[in-house]
Amino acid sequence: MTLNLVLATVLTTLPAFADWPIYGGNAQHTGDCGVRGRPLSRVLWQTPVDYHPGPWTHYGSPTITEANTVIVPVTRGVGADFLVEGRRGFDGSLLWSQTTDYVAPASSWRPCFSPMLARTSLTGYRLYIPAAGGTLDWRDKPYQAMPTVTGKLAFFDNSATLIAYVANKAGYDANVKINTPITTDSFGNLYFGFQVAEATGVLLRGGGIARISAAGVGTYALASAVSGFSQTALNAAPALSPDGTKLYVAFNDPGSRQGKLVQLNSATLVPLNATEILSGILNTSSASPTIGPDGDVYFGINNDPSSRGRLQHFSADLQTVKLMGGFGWDTTPSVVPARLVPGYTSTAGSTYLLFTKYNSYSFPGGLNRIAILDPNVSQTDPLIGETDMKEVMTLISPFGENDEWCINNAVVDLPNKAVYANNEDGHLYRWDLVTGDYTSIQLAGPAGQPYTPTIIGPDGAVYAITQGNLFAVGSRPAVQSSDTTVTKVGLNLFFSFLHGRDDVTYIIESSPDLFNWTHLITDPGILGSNVRLKFPVPPQASRYFLRLCVY
Repeated sequence: MTLNLVLATVLTTLPAFADWPIYGGNAQHTGDCGVRGRPLSRVLWQTPVDYHPGPWTHYGSPTITEANTVIVPVTRGVGADFLVEGRRGFDGSLLWSQTTDYVAPASSWRPCFSPMLARTSLTGYRLYIPAAGGTLDWRDKPYQAMPTVTGKLAFFDNSATLIAYVANKAGYDANVKINTPITTDSFGNLYFGFQVAEATGVLLRGGGIARISAAGVGTYALASAVSGFSQTALNAAPALSPDGTKLYVAFNDPGSRQGKLVQLNSATLVPLNATEILSGILNTSSASPTIGPDGDVYFGINNDPSSRGRLQHFSADLQTVKLMGGFGWDTTPSVVPARLVPGYTSTAGSTYLLFTKYNSYSFPGGLNRIAILDPNVSQTDPLIGETDMKEVMTLISPFGENDEWCINNAVVDLPNKAVYANNEDGHLYRWDLVTGDYTSIQLAGPAGQPYTPTIIGPDGAVYAITQGNLFAVGSRPAVQSSDTTVTKVGLNLFFSFLHGRDDVTYIIESSPDLFNWTHLITDPGILGSNVRLKFPVPPQASRYFLRLCVY
């Protein structure tokens, strides 16, 4: 890594976001990433996420700031004893760790523990961590070893000191549990599901959907009132429409195979529309709704005897049932812009396709695959004979052992036109959507795996979880110091450098003391250009530094 230190101040230009703040990468869970993933050359670093790994577990998605701080959720027990770590994305070195008293809801498959990031400014973040009693712990500037500000929120108690929660802490902690990943919108409002085992304080038995505004004000809607079911479906992250005005939530009953998707007003949590009752919304799944660019809604359910399930497809208002996909069990499909697959032209004019896990399990004559599907063009499914989404391209598990693809959401590398996915054969795969070829790297030996996400960091490192460990995979090309210049014009500083390579990442950070660094921008400008950035001089600043990180 090359560092160049120069006098500078806070950036005023808008960055192109390269972070990964929540499950699925965004509030629509599309899995799309604008960062170019590095070749799967070697394991850069690894760290445990589970001290007692096993196949019947759902892991929370790591999240990453634009400053390349990786937030790693860790379980040291079995459904309890959770820890959150902040690690440097470059080498995995530990920056900080924080414990939480969160206890996961009961389930035959261990539920996921899912901290998440919300932006507080163009360069700032607040990290939210699930805690006991349905509360959230938070810390600002998670890219620093010491948080500048910390706090706690409760969706059912808006008093400044959480008077009601503190007065009955033992009761709330025993009975109220967050049971989904947290989703945030572009304004920093939070959405998540909760369970209530026994009536406690103001909360009735059952559960519901909670909203905490960016200002910290909590509201909630009871599941029974908005859906007719008693709780939000375990592990199913709420999703938002592309414009952020509609919230999509899955509801069901404990132990039941039935539930429904409900569309709510994202500001008021008033229900707007809902599907008919759906069979196969299970609490052993982490399938979450995916919202397409056109507003269509996709949701995987397990509603067939062989447990392949089906990918449900609805209009934005959930009132029109559209063409289904041939697999749905425990998968959150990713959105693939049609331009990424130049060898295919949709007869329906589809502007986007879907990537999904496409296992056959033990279905007679079936093989385990991943697939690109056209959501608007039908086929007669070659395995089950039903009418479903057209298979544009598929990839069979490569090593001839019919190993399962173990993913619940996969990252789409938009610049490279590729998708990354885990397999129970112990390999991480990069699937080229132009050629249909793949490359891979072995992370571990073959073994049963839980369903996990893949993501890409701002430096192009690819992250995957295998057998209880998080792996950062990629390459570290040799780099030389990039020439930089800084000039002062009036109250502004102008910083320039050559953006000369596309196989490295350029990250600019600022500091008042050469110790605490704040991310400013990732990969500004275009390849081959001389990038010139404007920085206003802060009032009363006697020292302020900028560094250009190239790696």
